[in-house]
Amino acid sequence: MIGTRLGQWQIEKEIGCGGMGTVYLARNVAPDSNPAEVPEWAAVKLLSPLLAQETGFVLRFRREIEALSTLQHPNIVALFESGEYQGRPYYVMEYVEGPSFDDLLRKNGRMSWDDVIEYGIQICSALKHAHDHGIIHRDLKPTNLLLSKEKQVKLLDFGVARLFSERNLTQANAVVGTAEYLSPEQAAGKPVTRRSDLYSLGVVFYTLLTGRTPFQASTTVEMLQKHRFARFDPPRKYAEDVPYELDDLVCQLMAKDPDDRPPDAAVVARQLERIRRHLARRDQLTTDEVRSSTTLGGTGINFVEEFGSGEPASLAADLARSQARSAASEGPLHKLLNQAWVLIFGLVIILGVLIWGLWPASVEQRLDEVRRLLDRDEWAAASELLDRIEQQYRGHPYHVQVQLYRQRIADREAAVKARWRPSSEGQTTTGEAERFFREAQREYESGNYAKARTIWEKLVAAFDGIESQKEWVEKARAALRKADARDLAAVDEAIRMARNESVPQARRRLQALADLYRDREDDAAKTAVRRIEAALLSLDQRTAGTEAPSRQP
Repeated sequence: MIGTRLGQWQIEKEIGCGGMGTVYLARNVAPDSNPAEVPEWAAVKLLSPLLAQETGFVLRFRREIEALSTLQHPNIVALFESGEYQGRPYYVMEYVEGPSFDDLLRKNGRMSWDDVIEYGIQICSALKHAHDHGIIHRDLKPTNLLLSKEKQVKLLDFGVARLFSERNLTQANAVVGTAEYLSPEQAAGKPVTRRSDLYSLGVVFYTLLTGRTPFQASTTVEMLQKHRFARFDPPRKYAEDVPYELDDLVCQLMAKDPDDRPPDAAVVARQLERIRRHLARRDQLTTDEVRSSTTLGGTGINFVEEFGSGEPASLAADLARSQARSAASEGPLHKLLNQAWVLIFGLVIILGVLIWGLWPASVEQRLDEVRRLLDRDEWAAASELLDRIEQQYRGHPYHVQVQLYRQRIADREAAVKARWRPSSEGQTTTGEAERFFREAQREYESGNYAKARTIWEKLVAAFDGIESQKEWVEKARAALRKADARDLAAVDEAIRMARNESVPQARRRLQALADLYRDREDDAAKTAVRRIEAALLSLDQRTAGTEAPSRQP
């Protein structure tokens, strides 16, 4: 492709390659045609030859062109033109000379919170523009965010974007997007809204602030389940310098229920602006306090100016120097103690120590103390401290953080109570079958599905036929049936994702999925393996159909 001319653009070099195609750097060889709007350099995205034969991928590529053609915003890459080259669609877009956010994370580990606020406001502006034009991005992630040399954020890759009015291009219940940043409703294959983008934005903020995604998983299916059901640790657990207000906003954006998230990107931008102003005022107050510590009682009389210079500035200064001359014959220590600035400086230190010791702790310090208590498993003390915070700091802005801590305490209490339940005979210990059942249930609710299944299966095998344990054996069987249905649903989601991927990527996904289930002997695993093998067979047929024309003379 190097040297090929597409319209007024000549391909100079390859600058990127992804699942949909290849991106090239191109030079404008006809700059006089439209010099005011078209720059000298641009990026050309060309659909790969293999995917150009797949109707679904061609439609998806054209949808990206359609989305970009409707958007004109300083934080969204601009579209210049589009066309076809040897039956393969392409489009020419703005070239951004700068790293992606993913590149910055790999280089620096994480971003400072003030940079996240600054860039976050720009991302919100881009999302609002897209949403106002009826477009949901659906694949917001650090790879799709570029930072120019002028520190301007650019949003790109609308390849999986969905038009509000579009009904036919996306298969029902299909999972589209990148697993680490998908919203719970996308992970479930449900319809997306603009709030789905806001959840992904929250995951992006979390990743930028901490250098890690909120959920860790070994498979795509496990990652999707965690987005739907698992809890995450607040960003401050991994980055204690993150302001509480920003930590609270990230938690709101990542709420499981879309109705619990902010209504739109404009509201998020205003919240970020408010946080930035609040923190700027706090820093300014801190700076002013430092400055006032060098003045006499806040009156504006500066020690250095009044007593350290060689020129008389006030009657008080003249008197101080007169007294100093009259005491010239006294000892060095007596002279030092007679210095007014020494006495005042000592008084300031004493007052500072008293104020520091008596000043009440801030709500932020109290919440940090709660976190430390929870980390040490001192649950009762943490609960009492949360009650005192609610009483002492009424109207504080950290309600989401408090609720997260209270939920941790409630989960702990529930786990303890689950081990002990009074029976009709006055006994406090539960039966063994019940104890194992509840242990498996806790593992299942925590996302450890394989471990939960193993415990339930062993419970059934161990206590089946024992009359006193019959209730819990039946409950374990019911839980296994529910787990079977969940596993099969997850397998179907993974198969649907594979249908929308390139052949090599789809084959890797299906082979890995088959390996996960082949070692299991349960009926659900056998059904899953049959479905996966059928999908692999269909993939082989698709590959054979694609390669057949190339073998003809």
